[in-house]
Amino acid sequence: GNSAKAGARHYETLCIVCHGKDGRGVKDGDSLMAPPLRNNRWFKGRRVDIITRVLLKGETGPIGDQNYGEGLMLPLEEAYNDQQLADLINYVGMTWNGWKGPVNASEIGAIRTEIKDRKTPYTNEELLEIE
Repeated sequence: GNSAKAGARHYETLCIVCHGKDGRGVKDGDSLMAPPLRNNRWFKGRRVDIITRVLLKGETGPIGDQNYGEGLMLPLEEAYNDQQLADLINYVGMTWNGWKGPVNASEIGAIRTEIKDRKTPYTNEELLEIE
């Protein structure tokens, strides 16, 4: 839909550098700059709660036994509003992960409010503990 189309523009402006045009991640020597977003476990499971946390606050450190690029996904909470983040999530979800319907901005806003006081990026271990 329109949301995913708008999300494609955000993706191509920012995310493509590390996650790649095809969502498979960009090679950096023997490793990847960032995790693949195509067939990504959080997107496959439609874990909007986790995806939103990573987008807003960033993520740091290895994911399982994989190290990526600089080991840091930068937080986007200051740069993007709830609708823009929903658009971005919908683009990745619908293009590469089989989503049938979109998330809406209010879902993003609720999580933004819930975690507003957090100052540091998430680690993969923390994300795995979110029910």
